[in-house]
Amino acid sequence: MTRISAPDGGEGGGVAGASTVDVTRRFSPLLILLLGSLWGFNTSMVKMAGLEGVPAIGLTTLQMTGAAIMLWLVCHMRGIRLRFDRGHMIYYVLVGVIGTAVPSANMVNTIRELPAGVMVLAIAMVPLMTYVGSLFMRMERFDLGRLTGVLMGFGGVLLIVLPTTSLPEPDDAGWFLIGLITPTLYAFSSIAAARCRPDGADSAGLAAGMCLVMAVALMAAGVGARTRIHSGLCRARPSRSVHRHRHRHHLHRLYSVL
Repeated sequence: MTRISAPDGGEGGGVAGASTVDVTRRFSPLLILLLGSLWGFNTSMVKMAGLEGVPAIGLTTLQMTGAAIMLWLVCHMRGIRLRFDRGHMIYYVLVGVIGTAVPSANMVNTIRELPAGVMVLAIAMVPLMTYVGSLFMRMERFDLGRLTGVLMGFGGVLLIVLPTTSLPEPDDAGWFLIGLITPTLYAFSSIAAARCRPDGADSAGLAAGMCLVMAVALMAAGVGARTRIHSGLCRARPSRSVHRHRHRHHLHRLYSVL
């Protein structure tokens, strides 16, 4: 086991640091499983909200505002100061606003027209797009095996978009292509996070500042688009999928009467 020395050279800090690392490594698989489950659950919840016609900007604003508040409390308890200098703001805008807020709002807007499983397949392409972007940015070396995986992934996307029977409606292919904006910008976020991370920045502080900037940007966008953030649920516009479902329901009732 690797020894981790304390900042003042004492033995106690080294033992405490080593034990912390051991605990983190022991529970890492469980943490990954938890995060993956929450991510899948989030997609289902977004689908439910989209079917009810919840405004995309309004829902995303609530998500980012809640995350900003919780992360700020964590930073406050740990004594981490949020920074908003030029380097941090570039990180917040590229990774947060462009790479997280925009694709999240796009997912809410798109998933109301597509099955949740189809959108999950689109989001699963984030690692593929990240690798392609990393190659262009010369952050990764060319690997034939990885390239083969990327080509197979894009081939799977074509199997979804090209056949006329793969999606509920032929017009849904256009919505699926719009949905691909989400994994593309998520991949951009990963690359920008690696390239633009400020030196010596704390991860919790970066996450809190990023969520705060995203919340403010989304609120401004919501005001500009005249979106009801707090009460848009009651006047939400049902999606085309909801109209199709209601139409089938009315036809079923008519057949049962006849």
